[in-house]
Amino acid sequence: MPFSTGTAINSTDLLKKINTHLVANGWTNLRGETDIVPASPKAARYWRMIVFETQTTGNVTRGIQLFNLRGTPGGANLCTNAASFTISDIGTGSASLLISGGIVRSSNIGPSRAWKVQYDFGSATTIRELYMRGDSTTGNSPRSFVIQWSYDGEVWTTMFEATSLSWTASENKTFTWNDGYVSPVHPSSTIARRSGSFEDFGEDTNWEGSGFRHMSEDHYSWQAPGYDATRRVYVKARSHSVPANSTELIEFNFSIAYNLNLRGFFEQTGTSPNSVYHMFGAGTINYWIYSNSKRFILITRTGASDYTSTYVGFMSAFALPDYYPFPLVMSSTSSSRSGFNYVTTDNALSSMADPGWQAMAARYWDGTIKRGGQRNDGPNDGWTVSGGASPFPFIWPHFFGKSSTNERWPTNRGAGTTGSLYSNQTLMEKLIPTQQNDLPLIPALVQDHEYGNLGALDGVFILPGGGIVAAEQTMTISAVNYRIFPNRTRRLGASWFAVRED
Repeated sequence: MPFSTGTAINSTDLLKKINTHLVANGWTNLRGETDIVPASPKAARYWRMIVFETQTTGNVTRGIQLFNLRGTPGGANLCTNAASFTISDIGTGSASLLISGGIVRSSNIGPSRAWKVQYDFGSATTIRELYMRGDSTTGNSPRSFVIQWSYDGEVWTTMFEATSLSWTASENKTFTWNDGYVSPVHPSSTIARRSGSFEDFGEDTNWEGSGFRHMSEDHYSWQAPGYDATRRVYVKARSHSVPANSTELIEFNFSIAYNLNLRGFFEQTGTSPNSVYHMFGAGTINYWIYSNSKRFILITRTGASDYTSTYVGFMSAFALPDYYPFPLVMSSTSSSRSGFNYVTTDNALSSMADPGWQAMAARYWDGTIKRGGQRNDGPNDGWTVSGGASPFPFIWPHFFGKSSTNERWPTNRGAGTTGSLYSNQTLMEKLIPTQQNDLPLIPALVQDHEYGNLGALDGVFILPGGGIVAAEQTMTISAVNYRIFPNRTRRLGASWFAVRED
């Protein structure tokens, strides 16, 4: 299968490289902004200011009396058409603003709300300065805000940011970014950090330091060739970052159709209500991208040894495509953009072949989408000592069930990782090489507690480490190459999987 490898600085950079690979190998880009150069000057049709409330007490509104965007420092105001303004509360999408005496004020935005002032220039326009007059009431002027540009009014990139401002009543302030200026939020002058989305609202109240505060809506959609014109897979992805714990994330989801008029991340037909998240660390990472007409695989390495991975697309189903036309599955490292952090290498953060709890979702033959995974998550993991559970998908022959107890079905524990809870492992730990140092390759099977086999991760195989394999090693079987990867930093016999590179 086609694959590419290289390095990326962050999730925004990696998304562009995923796009380059997929488009070069027969996939169609349906949506996604590939210009990730953040430096000024930038000529864009849409410009906006997002004002964040960052205080839990005190003033409940933020207001401005004058909002001018200028093409040159000290130049003329370019915002001359009142009809081109959009002013609304971000948190509700409404325009519940108070306008009196020339003052525009937000409604009660509270500690985790925001509002925006957006201007549509109608064509690409370069902006280098904001001139603003604050509210006539001391303490009501914007305390923290970002200035952003967009080509389409959907994907936004931060140009300038101000935090912890203080104002006097009706004070005028000027904010200038000269040519060559790059906001410190971005890693370089050629690679932006686009993170956050509307759905992040409510998950983080520390907006001044949050990686979600830019609400960039960095959103790609790709169409794979699929089985035929009526059975294609559509993959969606967007970027997030959590600088506080050095975590970068790419959120993935799938759908069975694509409607250009449905622009929200979860609006397409057949989309899972819950995404999966590919997690990696800050700084330069190595990546491997694999694709064919039905699915794609992403593997990343942070530092010298920490590997994470994601599978999105069709699984190889145990049925004819006519009977099971959309056997979709996605499997990754995390079920949340904020519930975990990359630095903590616990068992909730696993590989596509051994996913974290609820870090996978499968589309069943009846169209239902069910979440699942391997790792124990307390009382909500769906398994009991007696073996009774509601159906949910998992991947065999890696770990399944609770880590601290033996399960009745299908057989005790399949495989664990490290620590006292994972001793006395079976199956994968018990497999050893032959005298010729041969190891078995076992297809990564997507299974269900009640129904059994649902399908297989196409081109993904489980193998025991046996003490004779190494990360990134390739092996050849019948002229086909397989590259071997571990689950994060783990190196025990139960930690390995291989990806076919034909």
